[in-house]
Amino acid sequence: MNARAEVPLDKVTLEVALVLDNTGSMGGASKLVYLQQAANQLITKLENATVVNFTSYVALVPFNTQVRLFEGDFWTALPGVRLNHPKDAAEPALRVTLPWRGCIADRDQPNDAQGYEAWDGVPLKTGAPGTLLPAVRCEQEGLRPLVPLTRDFATLHARVNAMVAAGATNGAVGLAAGFALLTPDLGAGLVTGARPPARLIRKHLIFLTDGDNTQNRWTTDGGLVDQRAAQICTEIKQSSLNITLHTIHFVDGDATLLRNCATTPDRYHFVAAPADLNGVFDEIAAEMLSLRLSY
Repeated sequence: MNARAEVPLDKVTLEVALVLDNTGSMGGASKLVYLQQAANQLITKLENATVVNFTSYVALVPFNTQVRLFEGDFWTALPGVRLNHPKDAAEPALRVTLPWRGCIADRDQPNDAQGYEAWDGVPLKTGAPGTLLPAVRCEQEGLRPLVPLTRDFATLHARVNAMVAAGATNGAVGLAAGFALLTPDLGAGLVTGARPPARLIRKHLIFLTDGDNTQNRWTTDGGLVDQRAAQICTEIKQSSLNITLHTIHFVDGDATLLRNCATTPDRYHFVAAPADLNGVFDEIAAEMLSLRLSY
């Protein structure tokens, strides 16, 4: 029997999206403090791996019922973002009161639970309002803005340390934002810096939540929000971007939803006590930073 194995000598490019629950329940039992410690430790490991066998890029997505694109006041829309949108066909258009502070909500259904890839999803199209990111009033002014893929590790640490706990839970909007940041081109002029899939490109999305979904742009029926979250999980796993999806059930939450959301059952992690989170992040880091043999 003949066999052949090879280890890549070139550096692996690692793209990691940290999608982290910043809802009000994260303030209890010092959950947010433990999350900040664990996330900072993971970011440092990815930074240190850059000088060995990997070139690491990290994105950060704090979420509650919304995500936030920017800090500060913004008077004009970016490409791919619409400031005026109907919530549904029966409701008049909602005019965002300026200044817009960068918060966005779920895209129009069914686009909210679909990808952004031109070849297997619904990219942003300026001539198709339903595909665009709807600008909304920030429900929680303390929600920190996301960070696109970067090697500016100092900024990542600062943004993690600035996170605050407030608001209800919409895991679907966080997952969609993390998916977007790992997609090479969202369309409509929004470029993420993500790379197309290739042999030495590894993409990972780490999704952490500590509670049940409670509210999205349309409803406070948690079961309906779960359906949107489950669908975006399926989209991520079936995407041609080859994203590995890790889920972390942080003390509380829907175990079945999160287990089914992960790429494989072993990528689902239950954390029984906040102080145990560091160990789970270490386990995920060990997988991401392993040099695989190919046969």
